[in-house]
Amino acid sequence: MRRNAKNKLLKITLGIFVSLLSLVVVLLLVLQIGMCVAHAWRPWHPDYAKVDLAPILSAETLFSSDYDLLYRQTGLTKIGVDGLIERGQTDTIYAIQDDFFASYDYYESGFGPFTCAEKLYASDTVHFAALEDGDVIVTPTTHFSFVRFGHSLLVVDGEEGIYLNSFGYGSRSGLTDSPQHFANRPAFLILRPKAEKEVREAIASYAAENLVGIDYSILAGVFGGRFDPSAPPSVTQCAHIVWYAFRQFGIDIDPGGGIVFPQDIANSDVFAVVQVYGMDPDKLWKD
Repeated sequence: MRRNAKNKLLKITLGIFVSLLSLVVVLLLVLQIGMCVAHAWRPWHPDYAKVDLAPILSAETLFSSDYDLLYRQTGLTKIGVDGLIERGQTDTIYAIQDDFFASYDYYESGFGPFTCAEKLYASDTVHFAALEDGDVIVTPTTHFSFVRFGHSLLVVDGEEGIYLNSFGYGSRSGLTDSPQHFANRPAFLILRPKAEKEVREAIASYAAENLVGIDYSILAGVFGGRFDPSAPPSVTQCAHIVWYAFRQFGIDIDPGGGIVFPQDIANSDVFAVVQVYGMDPDKLWKD
């Protein structure tokens, strides 16, 4: 009887082990197939001709039709075009047009299990619009298996090119002066809050002074209350840290609750588009 009982227990244990092992194998297979699906992603590229912008950019006054054409040729909205012209950086508009029509190669940069970011090679970084404090940059070019969750940065000093970044597990949020986080991505959006300049600058200043050194967690804001104005969060992630900085000033990027994703920021009415690159100018980052 004891031997039968032991044999029965052994069979049950072995059955549970085999079932769990099979489940793990299936899960790993699904994740690997998902990686293959994600790697099939391609940045958007214009299917129309590149035109000479000199007649438009040399004119004293630009009209709505001019801005429409410039958007189709560069990915710069009126905000982006005017910002560069006001800074005397008209040549950058031509460089951005070259980037817009170029077909740069890119590679998969892994930084975690089944987690990658598409990046351009070092020699192929692209040009930005004129950044201002409080701007936000988002990209769809980060994924876990087939889930394309993207990445985001908050510009805390547009003149100097300083960004607030919460990169991933094992790191803390911090300031960086390297544009490589996005200038080497094959797709991104630069967004500007529709708030007054003073508010945008205040948001950037608050973020730089109070949201540095915070541990990373993808579940930031889900447990323990989503927002506490009296103290910075104990954990954060790339989209949550942007959301929190704006929420501190009564601006809710993602009022729906739950985890904040870069795509939520991209589709928020809080922002206006400054520049689009590698994404359909009509669809942007829509589902």
